[in-house]
Amino acid sequence: MIVRGIWAVLANMGEKDNHRRVRNVDILENEIEQPLLKTKENWEGFVKTQVLDFLMAHNLQAITVDDGAGKKGVIKRTANGDYKVQITSNETL
Repeated sequence: MIVRGIWAVLANMGEKDNHRRVRNVDILENEIEQPLLKTKENWEGFVKTQVLDFLMAHNLQAITVDDGAGKKGVIKRTANGDYKVQITSNETL
């Protein structure tokens, strides 16, 4: 999804921006090659910061996220307004 958006922007750039286009694509490819949520600590940090911020910003009662590789996060708002965070992982050893 991010890649398509970047390519659409790059396709609309003029020829004079050709050098910048190549540089931006190189930077983007390097970022894609490095998985953002590689470790459990990164996943927990993501759930407790970005997902929680999203939940609060949109005034939601609960949200569930899944990384597609066995890690899940659930955040629920309790009756007294606190947030309960549950993080699980299913890893094959």
